[in-house]
Amino acid sequence: MFYRLFALDLLFLFLYFLKLHNHQGGGNILINEFLPLSFVSSEDIKERLKKLSLKGFFNMSFDGVALNIELTHSYQGICDALYNRA
Repeated sequence: MFYRLFALDLLFLFLYFLKLHNHQGGGNILINEFLPLSFVSSEDIKERLKKLSLKGFFNMSFDGVALNIELTHSYQGICDALYNRA
């Protein structure tokens, strides 16, 4: 159970890094050049991100081609959470 929670947390953080470096393609993370660094297939990442989006971490839309992500937390908020700052 701990590994699953930890893996979701890492995927969430990785998603923020993907969005930082998404220069082309708008919000579609499936064409991001850093996506292969997750070592997760694009089919599996869609399912994992769907589970995370249901928890309210971000908004997601998938039209069969593009997987668009809209972040709901600021980068500053993520950094504060990582470093346990209030």
